[in-house]
Amino acid sequence: MPLDPKEFNRQLRLIDNQSKELQRKREALIREQQQIHPDPQVSKFLERYAGKRLLELHKLDETGTWEVLGEDPNCDMAGPHVQPRLGFYEGTLEKVLVVAVRLPKFWCWGAGGDITKVEPNLVTKL
Repeated sequence: MPLDPKEFNRQLRLIDNQSKELQRKREALIREQQQIHPDPQVSKFLERYAGKRLLELHKLDETGTWEVLGEDPNCDMAGPHVQPRLGFYEGTLEKVLVVAVRLPKFWCWGAGGDITKVEPNLVTKL
């Protein structure tokens, strides 16, 4: 025997809601699987050009001194272009990334700043 129209519509809405929830869970699972790093901010940076280039040159467990520059706040072609120096950090690249992506001015319009391995200058005391 067919359902009355109200019950029929209620069950359809319930099924639709369950389908939407399963679709959200599916998309979240796929995003999580494709994530490069467990930290979403680090993963976001590593998916961009500067992050990909950094991983081509260095491993996450590589130790060194790293210069962190913020993102150029001027995304236009005209005007001055300056990446603010956010500091020098010593440790593994992974630890530096976790700190760098949370620094003020590392992100301005979405691409993120730059991280470069540097050799510290030896100061000669006279």
